[in-house]
Amino acid sequence: AQLFIAASNCTEKVNDTNRTRIFAFAWILEILQAASLIGDDITDNATTRRGQKCWHLQKSVGLTAVNDMVLLENVSYALLRKYFADSPYYLTLAETLQGNTLKMCIGQGLDLLASKNTDATSFDMGLYEEIVYLKTSYFGFGLPIASALIMKGLSKEEVVEITGNFTREIGLIFQIQDDFKDVFGDPNINEKSSTDIPNGKCAWPIVAALELANPTQRQALIENYGKPNSVQVNIVKSLFAELGIVQEYQKCMASKERNIENIINDIPESVSGNEIVPIYQALLRKICGHLKNVSTQTRSMISIIQVDDSVASNQVLK
Repeated sequence: AQLFIAASNCTEKVNDTNRTRIFAFAWILEILQAASLIGDDITDNATTRRGQKCWHLQKSVGLTAVNDMVLLENVSYALLRKYFADSPYYLTLAETLQGNTLKMCIGQGLDLLASKNTDATSFDMGLYEEIVYLKTSYFGFGLPIASALIMKGLSKEEVVEITGNFTREIGLIFQIQDDFKDVFGDPNINEKSSTDIPNGKCAWPIVAALELANPTQRQALIENYGKPNSVQVNIVKSLFAELGIVQEYQKCMASKERNIENIINDIPESVSGNEIVPIYQALLRKICGHLKNVSTQTRSMISIIQVDDSVASNQVLK
């Protein structure tokens, strides 16, 4: 919602009518995001979200959360109809909202199917990036920016030209960072539980590790990844440390940042293109600015991992 508001204020002359619609659509995005997070927490067996117990774990909620998720999604479309039915871009806005939500659901489905495999042998960077583009990029970044441009009066073709490459890649860098924090970050700071390793998620650290591993390390990763046993989780973490995943992450993020800077420089010169560039630059700075915070968390988590490293190594040898 904040991204949508920033893009709207940048590309739209705001009067009282526009301001009402901007805030209404921002709430629509927040409601849809809340619905997706409820579902995500249920399927991931998560326990905390933003420092609080997940909705489905709240007293007297349970699987009623599934109905709440569907209710929130339908409320968002009811609000869209209420505030935008008489606008010339209503149909385009509705199609954009529905289309990106569908992509997000497909990405979530691919993510769940990948994690249901008995091992991680099918994980590769191509599969990982496709999941991220569908699950994160289009919904989390493409939808708010595209919606702001549609409300300005741009056609679908113009919107794709201005947003396409940037939103795909900024979503990817965001998800890589989120996956990294799931393993190496402090859950008390991140305000969410760490679930990727025990749930067998197709996440960046395991995909990168499989690419770097020798045959012995790869076999150990495959045998222990996706197992809820704490000993096996620690084996995987120790192998990540052995393979230098932290250093690989830092190189990857620097490369991705340069790539996005090039994409921003290649945005077509137009009124809308020139207006949106500062938003892209600010978003890139915000996401990449978290790298120092992540590095601080990582150092403390690595020290914890190294304490268990000798135990984990013995388990690998067995």
